[in-house]
Amino acid sequence: MTSLREQKKRETARNLSSAAYLLARSLGFETVTTEAIAAKVGVSRRTFSNYYANKHAAVVDGFAEELGIPAGPPQPVNNPSHLPQTFAELIDTSEAFITELFTDTAKIAHIQAFAKMVQDHPTLEPYIHAVFLEFQSSPIFQELTRIHGQSKVTIFVGAAMGTLSGIIRMILGPLALPQNTPPLRTEGTEPPNPTPRHDPPTLGTDDLHAVLTYITEAFTYLRHGFITE
Repeated sequence: MTSLREQKKRETARNLSSAAYLLARSLGFETVTTEAIAAKVGVSRRTFSNYYANKHAAVVDGFAEELGIPAGPPQPVNNPSHLPQTFAELIDTSEAFITELFTDTAKIAHIQAFAKMVQDHPTLEPYIHAVFLEFQSSPIFQELTRIHGQSKVTIFVGAAMGTLSGIIRMILGPLALPQNTPPLRTEGTEPPNPTPRHDPPTLGTDDLHAVLTYITEAFTYLRHGFITE
């Protein structure tokens, strides 16, 4: 069972990351300082540094919180029986989470706004990758590999992340292309033009329907590939 002290630490991490992300959205990432984040939460700059190395890490954690992914260091698994006990259940749970994510217009708006932020500030990208790496060493991931097997879980997570990446490209449009991505091939000697900046696309009913169809088809293929019994 999580101690009261650990709960308090987790609450502080959540407050700091939420403040960092919301300040970055409202004021601009380049404007936000760690001092401003700490002040927003009512703690010292030193307390902030006990939780995050810099504002980049806090902003990325805050974005994850907005999507329903808990911020802060990975927590121990207090009750393994609450995790999916069959692979079919793991796939169903993953599909339900992703479907909920992309049927919530507020969360889609967060994804689009964050993508714009990352396009304008590529230094955020390594911290996004760090979140995925942290998950792969987390107690939850380790417990899932114990239940279902390391190779199977690792391959499934990679496939699910690929599915997620495909959906994100659908809702981001031109924002999915990193800023100043060089062309693979050019003709002549003219230097390539910088990647233009774009605003997030407006998604209509047909766009959202296409996203849900993609999710359903992707997880149908995953079931065929991973469930053999």
